[in-house]
Amino acid sequence: TLLAGLCNVPTAPYAEAYTTAYIRHWAGSPERKSAIDVRADAVGNLHLLYRAAADHVPELVLEAHLDHPGFLVEACDAQGGIIAIFRGGVKPSCFAGAMAQFWLPECLPEHVRGIGPGSLGMWGLPDARGLDRIFAARVCDDLAGAAAGLLVLERLIAGKVAANVRLLLTRAEEVGFAGAL
Repeated sequence: TLLAGLCNVPTAPYAEAYTTAYIRHWAGSPERKSAIDVRADAVGNLHLLYRAAADHVPELVLEAHLDHPGFLVEACDAQGGIIAIFRGGVKPSCFAGAMAQFWLPECLPEHVRGIGPGSLGMWGLPDARGLDRIFAARVCDDLAGAAAGLLVLERLIAGKVAANVRLLLTRAEEVGFAGAL
């Protein structure tokens, strides 16, 4: 599903490239590409614009954010350890005994192996899944809001609804709403 797919993408404040790429890919499908204009603003927020009404019709703006608390590797030591900074508003007591999972940055050449500077880390929890009537994921926070906004756009397109709607997807919410500000 859209929600599970988006929640399985790694993200952290100021490291939203994976979520941004996922959404751009979603918006690039043939049925959506002609109905939604995707733009990034100067600070990297995404604007998905659905314009199917006259210009004088007011625009409805929906907002969600693309990040979740996470780690960003800054350096590695000679013994193979990593030095990572944590971004997000989580109490230190949540780290006791916790495992982390790291993703290699997409910009690294294919022959480079291992975690290094620029790698993104999140809690080492299972991928998103449905458990009876409960959805469980390593992240939900406002990625669920982003998925809901995308579903609204899907319904508008399918129904050919005469409306003007903007889905604003901001970055760096977890460190003080930086993208929104």
